[in-house]
Amino acid sequence: MRKQHARFAAVAVTVVGSMILVPSHAQAGLTYITDFAKNDNMQATLQANFPSGLFAPVNGLAGKFNITTDANGNNFEVLGGAGSFTVAIGVAGVTDVYTLMTAYAPGNGATLATVEFIGSAGADQTFTLINGVDTRDFYQGGFANTLNGTTSQNAFTIFGQGGGGGGGAHGGFVGTYVMDEQHFALNAAFANQTLTSMVYTYTGGGGTPLVQGITVATPDATAVPEPASFAMMGIGAVVALGVAVRRSQIISRT
Repeated sequence: MRKQHARFAAVAVTVVGSMILVPSHAQAGLTYITDFAKNDNMQATLQANFPSGLFAPVNGLAGKFNITTDANGNNFEVLGGAGSFTVAIGVAGVTDVYTLMTAYAPGNGATLATVEFIGSAGADQTFTLINGVDTRDFYQGGFANTLNGTTSQNAFTIFGQGGGGGGGAHGGFVGTYVMDEQHFALNAAFANQTLTSMVYTYTGGGGTPLVQGITVATPDATAVPEPASFAMMGIGAVVALGVAVRRSQIISRT
């Protein structure tokens, strides 16, 4: 009987120990970049039901966004004509950047823009955005309508009348409207530097870029379980230990 008692006690320790020691997966620290220049309102001009505030796309990417409105009621930037657009970042140790970006009238296969990331100690990396691969039209009509499905994925889709139902871009056409997310993985040189800025450079020949959201990610070294995980582990450990103690008491009495 004593051997059987010992076996149950060992099982209890093993179960409780496994519940306590299972590590949580590492979390990415996200910083929402909300103070870039904005010159239009997406709900009024693009689609009345486009999201605002905190927004988490349901796709294979890890980005989340905070879509904010400035004092003039604008919440996205239309990069018209030709030129460059600089966004101040100022976050150290950035590993990944996520954007919400579509375009007006992007010709399929044409270059919409380049995006350059600049570090505080010389790190520099540039990505080229190709219509139909990395970016597409916010309205699914006669321009580029596809994405690569890996580094660029759909973030939000809705069917309805554009321009808040009162005109706006595409004359308020009824159809499918989208917001898309892009993922830029920065090289190792940025790990020990501050990402000072990102620069969009565009010619206007490949369409008009629409910048709707920007988020940067840094590693989170704590990697602790979330509160809900602690609660689940605590309940499981107590139940397992209680069952083991009760069974050991019954065995000892027999």
